[in-house]
Amino acid sequence: MTTRLLLQLLLAASDLTGYPVPETMPHVAIVAPEVMPCACKGAYESGTLWVSGDLDLAKPFARSVLLHELVHHLQEQAAGPPQGQVARVRFEREAIDAQNRYLASQGSGQRAAVAVRDE
Repeated sequence: MTTRLLLQLLLAASDLTGYPVPETMPHVAIVAPEVMPCACKGAYESGTLWVSGDLDLAKPFARSVLLHELVHHLQEQAAGPPQGQVARVRFEREAIDAQNRYLASQGSGQRAAVAVRDE
């Protein structure tokens, strides 16, 4: 992954959400799928953006996954970590919405969906 791609997607995430571009970039960890912190292709936690090494970032959906996680970075930088289930769901839905608007802007017919578990 190039720094240019990361910056382009961060700017797109900021444009799509209205969150300001933060002064700090997240740490990006590209790891094998079996090392991911969840059964997912991307994850964000406390300043670290986890990306599954099997994502083909030449494809719009893969880039949208990265954008989705960058939205979480923007959210955390602007408002702090989500406090409670309601805030986590709101953050997730906002990231899914930005991801889907990005996919539409890329001419992709794919869309992301949110799956929320009750804990």
